[in-house]
Amino acid sequence: MLRLIHTSCGRSYVAARDIPAHENVLCATSDVWAPLWPCDEAELTPLERAVLKRDPGPAAPPTSDEDAADEAGEAQLLGSLAQFWLLALRAALRVVAAPTCLLALDDGWSTRPTSSRRLVRALAERLRAALEGAASASISVASVEHVLGAILINAFGTRSAPGASGEPAGVGLFLTASMFQHSCVPSCEVDAAAAPLTADDPRGGGGGAAILVRTSRPVAAGEEVTISYVDGAEPSYVRRRLLWAGKNFLCACERCLDVTDGERFGGCLRCPRCPTGWQMPPPHQPARSVPASRAPASLPVGGSPRQPEGGDGAARRVVEWAPGPFVCTACAHATSFGEVWAWDRDLRRRLAAAEALHRREVAYAQVLEAYRAGEWGVGWGWGVVEGRGEAGVGQGQKGVWGV
Repeated sequence: MLRLIHTSCGRSYVAARDIPAHENVLCATSDVWAPLWPCDEAELTPLERAVLKRDPGPAAPPTSDEDAADEAGEAQLLGSLAQFWLLALRAALRVVAAPTCLLALDDGWSTRPTSSRRLVRALAERLRAALEGAASASISVASVEHVLGAILINAFGTRSAPGASGEPAGVGLFLTASMFQHSCVPSCEVDAAAAPLTADDPRGGGGGAAILVRTSRPVAAGEEVTISYVDGAEPSYVRRRLLWAGKNFLCACERCLDVTDGERFGGCLRCPRCPTGWQMPPPHQPARSVPASRAPASLPVGGSPRQPEGGDGAARRVVEWAPGPFVCTACAHATSFGEVWAWDRDLRRRLAAAEALHRREVAYAQVLEAYRAGEWGVGWGWGVVEGRGEAGVGQGQKGVWGV
């Protein structure tokens, strides 16, 4: 049904025959799985308890840190690795026990910014030291670095049960599922859920997960079969930043190349200067390679420099992406990407607080009315909120918790 090919973006699946909608194309169990850390100690093996007692992993950054000018996505990266610490431990133990295909997964190292490389390396040294001290495990820092990078690029969030909604309860590596390429208009949907295993299962730990990939529309023979790494309900500027910070690439699918976001207009903002205008998101801007000497010291929120060749400080060129401003179609007033991102984070906090209240509908109405009245900041209105009464905030499917 699926055929694996090699493309300029890496390995990818194409349909070996015409596939109708709603047909299962892949069903697999996790190669390594773990609940999000921290978790109940009952889910740990004695060896895992000993390692985690020696080093419980990094602390997740405060929410406010995610709102700062985090050009390289380091707060997002640190928060992810804090949650993935148990998965990293189990994957490293798999590498120690026997040669594994985990080391063949893409770790995104060549396109990761220098500061993020240093963070991953420091955490790899900590995990390796804990493994050596508590489990007498022999593993190189380079191998642990690769495991951490592979998790950031390839891990799938898993729910508590098939078809369940809400926050992911765990995270897993599925070698066969990691071959699917991304599109914001995917041909398949993913359902990954916990599937308890015995404590001595070779896949590691006291549990596991299963993943099901099914077509969401007909797929023609020879057509690339894709999934979405992020929540498709998010506006284009959010999807773009999450993919750049978490997966090290800029999506160029048909939705991302269209400033109307496939006529959803979810990323369009009410202009703060004129009563009838709408600010359109910046058009797709590919990353560009520039001499390291000309690269800016810092970039707007959402953009970050990349060093694709050479070691730290040795690269002659860097790859950078600096998103442009939102521009009003009526008065041409421009708002920077950084201002929009700060507003977006504030709106999400307000909506999250509203969801925690019993009278959710009333709370939502108060939040939206305050934004329409310009109570906060420049008083933007989000097209998705104005049109449907919701923010479309959700979880990424593959490794990005914004995924």
